[in-house]
Amino acid sequence: MYKNGYFVTAEIRAKENTDLNIVIKELKTLQEKTLLEPGCEIFFIQQSNENPNTFIMWEKFISPEALKKHFEYDHTKYYLSLDLTEVIQVFTTDTI
Repeated sequence: MYKNGYFVTAEIRAKENTDLNIVIKELKTLQEKTLLEPGCEIFFIQQSNENPNTFIMWEKFISPEALKKHFEYDHTKYYLSLDLTEVIQVFTTDTI
């Protein structure tokens, strides 16, 4: 069982007219680099079987501050600058 933390579940979608192979490559790079962040414990990305342009991200950070810091790292800024995906919905949760 996971310890308490700051859990995030996000649904994102590849933007229209983007190359899905590039989206996947860049998401994998983001995942690898994010997992090296000191405040990140889980950063798992899944691709929808029904709609390959849709991805679910499961993330666990040690605190809301660690998530905020995630958006300050160069690798996150770089991924966002590519403008490949859009956020559909986000849930922040904790264990019960």
